Amino acid sequence: MKIALFCADYEGDPSAGFTRRVASGWQEFAKTDRFDFFVGGPSGGLLREGLLQQGWMDGGELVATNFLDREVGAPCLVKSGELFVDASAITDPDGQAPEGAICEGQGSKGLGSILAQALASQHETIYVALGGACAVDLGQAAFAELAASGIDSFSKRVVVLVEEQRPLLGLSGTATDYRGSSREEAAALQKHLLEGSAFLRSLEAERERAKLISTVGTCAGSGSGGGAGEVFRLLGAELRAASSWIMERAGASTGLAEADLAVVFDGKIHSQTMRDSLSAWVGEKATENAIATVLAPRECSLSRAEVAHFGINAIFFHPELSPEQIGLRLARTWSHM
Repeated sequence: MKIALFCADYEGDPSAGFTRRVASGWQEFAKTDRFDFFVGGPSGGLLREGLLQQGWMDGGELVATNFLDREVGAPCLVKSGELFVDASAITDPDGQAPEGAICEGQGSKGLGSILAQALASQHETIYVALGGACAVDLGQAAFAELAASGIDSFSKRVVVLVEEQRPLLGLSGTATDYRGSSREEAAALQKHLLEGSAFLRSLEAERERAKLISTVGTCAGSGSGGGAGEVFRLLGAELRAASSWIMERAGASTGLAEADLAVVFDGKIHSQTMRDSLSAWVGEKATENAIATVLAPRECSLSRAEVAHFGINAIFFHPELSPEQIGLRLARTWSHM
């Protein structure tokens, strides 16, 4: 039997080490079972860990001043002409951004500076990870920083990796958190984007301009980084869901096609995080390959029926057990021996 083990987060143990300990416990019961290991997830730190497992090298860090007037570093990884920048700590320096903004201010400040530095490098493809934000400014500070650097469109391929589904505009958009959830502010922003944005006017291709304008503020993840995701998109960047991107780079789809079972270890799973989680991606792909998926979260407020919508067949919630004990318990239930 072949099992695909995925790890997005497990407190107190590096993800790669955790899953290998699980496999060790599993093989106490089923010695001939084999494993494929996949590490990654939507957050910048998990993306870095996944890329390191794929042979990326440390590329130092870029530094910028964020909305709290703190100098914050953005760790970088490099590989074959590609640059990965984890900018998630710029807008969320303590890693504790809540559901929605908690304060006013230039939440995207520093992101434009970070991207300008990345564009000045020798790398032809740049991946930028954006997370949540402690303040929402609809990307205006990031845009101002890019404009100050003379950037009104991207001359290189830029891929923005987002960890949240929320768009910039709309009833569930980040704009509703802007300055007291003011509809007037959100409407003014939309008018600005549609009619007066310098970066839209700078686009020469009429077809591309029409495409961008028709989807202003509505793309999933465009509200990431306090709205910087949308600014970067309008300048020519691609928006990609972080979990699916890292798994595609790791060849996880092929691994699932060859597996008999998928087990995914994840962090805090609830209604607001499930959609963007690694678990949801694994469940969908496993369903396509007609194999079962077991979710083993660190915390979970969802029922089996609720996670079933994402292709999850069972929940194994025993955070009190060691990795080896978890592996042994799972093997007793799921191994085909």
